[in-house]
Amino acid sequence: MCIAPFNFDSQQVEAATTQYVNAKGDIFLRDAANSKAKKIATIKNHSTISVISSSNGWSYVQFGKLKGYVYTSALSKKHPKENQVISGSMSPKAGLTLTYSPDFNSSESATYKVRQDEDEVKRLTNVDYPADSDYFFYYVETEEFLVLGMTESDWIISYVGYPMQKGRYFSFSPEGQKVNFFVESTTATVKVKAGTFNNVTIIRSGDARFYYVKNVGVIKITYDNTVFVELASIQ
Repeated sequence: MCIAPFNFDSQQVEAATTQYVNAKGDIFLRDAANSKAKKIATIKNHSTISVISSSNGWSYVQFGKLKGYVYTSALSKKHPKENQVISGSMSPKAGLTLTYSPDFNSSESATYKVRQDEDEVKRLTNVDYPADSDYFFYYVETEEFLVLGMTESDWIISYVGYPMQKGRYFSFSPEGQKVNFFVESTTATVKVKAGTFNNVTIIRSGDARFYYVKNVGVIKITYDNTVFVELASIQ
């Protein structure tokens, strides 16, 4: 008896790997490894797909029940959120009322009103003090950097440059003394007294860590794993 040879597509017997679409926008699934091939479907950016094989700049993938080809350059083995880039808006919105417990400079609670001072300056004034008090905390945010400081003492609490991305280092030299800052994460989930926040940016400087949330600012500061500042409520 003659048995006819069994023909199969070797691409489909390779172990599939999970990858993510990480492109400038949505991509097309095509029926052949050719930019002019028929479009089978549109795959949303950041979608999860199974990569069966890759060759010559194209990957043969499975998306749901569909199989086809996409550009290999549009794929990443890391989830896109792990590479999230922060380019601004990390200071609190004007009008917010923020209560910290412990506070920035004591173990007690304090409530601050966020006011817009100038285009680049947000003033956090203690509600127990006059609105025009010379004692306040402030954020200075430009396209290049974000600074959190305190008046009168000229105390710079935190400094970081934009864009912020996991793994990036920054240096700041107040009065000639160099201080290094390192971006540990831009996608952390952190629970504080005010609630649980997603996509928290964590900045480390030595044993200190600063936890920032977009449009809220700092929600926590720790030193050697001890909490020194914690957001207790936000309105």
